Amino acid sequence: MEFIKRLWGYSRGYKYLFFLLILWMVFNQVINLSYPLFTRYIIDDVIVEKNYSMLHLVSFAILILFLFRGMVGALAVVNSYKLQNAIVFRFRNLLYHRIQKLSLSYFEKEKRGPIVSRVMQDVMDCNQIITTGFTTILRAIITLVATFLILIKLDLKLTLISMIPMPFIAVLIHRYKERAIAGFRQQKKKRAEVLSILQENIYGIKEIKTFTQESHEMKKFSQKGRNFFKIQMHIGKLAATYQPLIIFISSIGTIIILWYGGFQVIQGNLSVGTMVAFISYIGVLYSPLEQINQVNSIFQSAQASAERIFEVLDMAPEVEDKKNAVILSRKLKGDVAFVNVGFGYREGEDVLKEISFEAKAGETVAIVGPSGSGKTTLISLIPRFYDISRGDILVDGRNIKDYQLTYLRRQIGIVLQEPFLFNGTVADNISFGKMDASMDEIVEVAKAARVHAFIEGLPEGYETEVGEQGNQLSGGQKQRVAIARALLKNPPILILDEATSAVDTDTEKLIQEALEKLMEGRTSFVIAHRLSTIRNADKIIVLKDGRIAETG
Repeated sequence: MEFIKRLWGYSRGYKYLFFLLILWMVFNQVINLSYPLFTRYIIDDVIVEKNYSMLHLVSFAILILFLFRGMVGALAVVNSYKLQNAIVFRFRNLLYHRIQKLSLSYFEKEKRGPIVSRVMQDVMDCNQIITTGFTTILRAIITLVATFLILIKLDLKLTLISMIPMPFIAVLIHRYKERAIAGFRQQKKKRAEVLSILQENIYGIKEIKTFTQESHEMKKFSQKGRNFFKIQMHIGKLAATYQPLIIFISSIGTIIILWYGGFQVIQGNLSVGTMVAFISYIGVLYSPLEQINQVNSIFQSAQASAERIFEVLDMAPEVEDKKNAVILSRKLKGDVAFVNVGFGYREGEDVLKEISFEAKAGETVAIVGPSGSGKTTLISLIPRFYDISRGDILVDGRNIKDYQLTYLRRQIGIVLQEPFLFNGTVADNISFGKMDASMDEIVEVAKAARVHAFIEGLPEGYETEVGEQGNQLSGGQKQRVAIARALLKNPPILILDEATSAVDTDTEKLIQEALEKLMEGRTSFVIAHRLSTIRNADKIIVLKDGRIAETG
């Protein structure tokens, strides 16, 4: 019930659509349940009495009624689609918003496949219980209650006899539910694994072909797919076992009515019309039980999906704003100080130890050291991608935790060793650092990053599509676009993590000239292995085993 209550809470705001849907269901069920009574009347009072005029009139009335039901039904379908898509849209946005708020560490631990699966498929599964499940259960309840009351009115004794299979059906539905939920949990997990392998293979297709591992990857994908197939078959076998049993036991009720009711008709205690109406209603009575069993499958699948979604929605970011975090009305100057900073990705395993240094506003600090010494980790602490374990990091004399995260990160421009470009135009990617930038501003920073000439040579210039992850551009071109993007942001603090590693010597020289000019008046942290990149730094920090070995 807690699961349903919470899931239902995300559907608030759609009361009007739900009301229309309920109204249509009630109207539809009234017509459906009235049909056996019309049949009884036609047999007992019209056909037996040979009343021709009434036969024409009743038949025409039923035709008009069913025509009207069809017209309202068309409107109901549109209403249902609108309701379903509105809930999916809202729920998916809510989940995506939460994912965007999570810390970087979550994305480093979680694979892409399960994240995509949660946002796309699990949301759809949850929507099924809110819309399809809700409407089916409501329809079933209306049908059960109304049919039961009509049956009692027609013949109480016959109604009680028809209830004999009910307890057995309830037991089967309960047992199916218990076995199905475990299967659906596994289904979600296996589907996410298939998605993860698929995405990994698409992104790593060049490496797969380079190392001629197509066969190995196909086997790996096939194995994951086989595991998914097996759990799907397990769920299918459960349904194939229980649903026919439920249908069979339901049919026993109809057979009992035919047998006992037939005796009553032969003995003259029951009219033929009543008998026909009763058999029709028995079919209607057991149909909701079958529908509830189908909803049970939807419910188990939705519950497994909801558990995965709620896990994300309940997840608190490891890095978040403190109460009363400040936003200044101006840009920061850029004074940065590390005071006895310690940090580890896992408790008890420090990557950085007792880091202390100071960078004055406008200074360029080069950070060097062997791979694994903690260079990238160190600069990742400045924009609070991770929170430190010990010590303090100060910007303009204030602890970085005192600043609002969005404000702090707006003060920092970053160019990573492996730049990421979004699927869009060159101009879109450069302006990502400043969405309201004019074309003149975009061109200006492109020239400064020595990327303008190559952009002008593209088929559509700045409006050329770069492809997914910028795959239409070379590594050096992507790097220069990323540098232009950081420069357009014009932050007081600049972080360059091997920013010139993907360019040749000539291009590096051009970029270095631009960077030297644009880094004036800006606090810059530069990670590089090339001497040419760091020779003009104001300060060089050498890291070794997570500690500062030398400073000069």
